[in-house]
Formats: sequence, structure tokens, C-alpha cells
Amino acid sequence: VQEIRPAPPPVVAAPPAKPTKTTAAMVCTKMGKPEMPSVNWSGEALYKAVATVKSGRVTAVEITSMRGGVDRKAQRALIQAIEQTLRDTYECPGDHVFEQEFQFKIE
Repeated sequence: VQEIRPAPPPVVAAPPAKPTKTTAAMVCTKMGKPEMPSVNWSGEALYKAVATVKSGRVTAVEITSMRGGVDRKAQRALIQAIEQTLRDTYECPGDHVFEQEFQFKIE
């Protein structure tokens, strides 16, 4: 007599966890605020910076404008202020890549 059993259910691996975005607040012990440059422009500007940290210091920065309508001269000044702030005031022990948003409201 042969016994017939149902096949065991297939083993399904859980989908890999979606990596959460690392923010500056998660890895940095000091974070300065950008100096507001004097620009002949008014409105709101929003930027996303992706910073690479090596041995606790920001070594590379990639900045993307998240909102259009900023004139070129003002945009250059704002991006320069963000880069300088990240490089000069952020202390993030270890090696990381983090994202940080910067919003400016100029009236």
C-alpha cells in the first residue's frame, strides 16, 4: 500500500527589505544651517543634497533642485551656501551617504 501525502507548501522568501533613506539626522552629530546669501530674488526654493562622508567629514555633495522657478544667479548662490555648510559644519562619524533637504523662503 502506497501512502499519498499532499506536497508541502513552497517556501517563499520574504522580499528584501526596502532600504530606508539615510538622513543627516541619523548619522551626524553636528549640523549647521546655511547662511542665507543675499540674492535679488524672492520665493521658495527646495533642494535635496546627497552627501558622501569619509572618516566623519563630507567629501562630496550632489545637489538637486526640487522646485523650479529660481533664477540662475540665486540658484548658484543657494547651492554654494548648502555645499559650504555641509563641508564646513557637518560632523558625521564614520563613512556614510546621506540625504538632506534644504528649504529657503526669501521675501
